[in-house]
This record gives sequence, structure tokens and C-alpha cells, in this order.
Amino acid sequence: MKLVDTRGITDPFVNLAIEDYLLHNANTAKEDLLLLYVNEPSIIIGRNQNIYREVNFEFLRNGVLKIARRITGGGAVYHDMGNLNFAFITSFNDKKINNYPLFNAPLIKAFTKAGIDLKTDERNNITCRGKKVSGNAQFTNRKNIISHGTLLFNANLATL
Repeated sequence: MKLVDTRGITDPFVNLAIEDYLLHNANTAKEDLLLLYVNEPSIIIGRNQNIYREVNFEFLRNGVLKIARRITGGGAVYHDMGNLNFAFITSFNDKKINNYPLFNAPLIKAFTKAGIDLKTDERNNITCRGKKVSGNAQFTNRKNIISHGTLLFNANLATL
């Protein structure tokens, strides 16, 4: 697995564009890719969500948060510098579709080694002591699959 270096990039539009570009253009037949990034304060909404039902526009008028739409479905998520985002990009295979335990296993293993007990729940979220710390979503173009998610570790809960 190859780590894609995005250090210093915190613009959600750029990071989501990198995900999209890699999904459509990477040759993952040779090697899977892992993208890790943080975004400046922003709201990221799912592919099929109604922005007017998900976003508090009065709150957004202060100009602090950006809003972007991602390629995958799922719910709206809040990103800031206390939220680590991850994306696995791999070649298409029917067995990988909606197989979140497969994609989450390396993260859970790494955190377990660090003494943090994470688990995947029945809704494919990653939990710590029964509390959700990560949501996940996927998309495929039948060439590659992207399985990505968030790890909430020190987000601004008042803004969230």
C-alpha cells in the first residue's frame, strides 16, 4: 500500500478533488493507495443529500466554514483540524463493495497497537468504548473503489 503525501493541504475542495482524481486515474492493479488528510473547518455532504436539509445556513453566514459535496453517499460530516480523514483506493472487486471491515481493519489494527480499542459496529462505523468516532462511505466506477471515512479525535464540538 502506498501513502499519498498531502501534507500541508487543508483545503477540502483540493482534498476531495485528489480523492476523485485518484479514483478515476490511479493504476491500483499494481498497488493500493492510502490518502490521509485534515481539512480546515468545513461541512462535507454526501452525494445525494439535500443541502438545504443538512446545513444551517444562518450559521454559515459567518464565513468560517466551507461546504463541499463528496463523490460518495452517506450523511453530512464536519471536518476541522481535529478530524483525520482517510481514503483507501483500490482496484474494483465485487468482494470489496460494502466490505467496510476489510477497509477499516488496518486502522483498527494500528490503533489497537497504540492501546486504543476500536471496533466496527453493525452499521460499519468505527467505535471507541461504544461511541462512534468514524463514519464511512464508498464509491466505485467499476475500475477502482474508494472507501473513505473520518476519525473524530479532537474536533471543535461547539461548531460541530
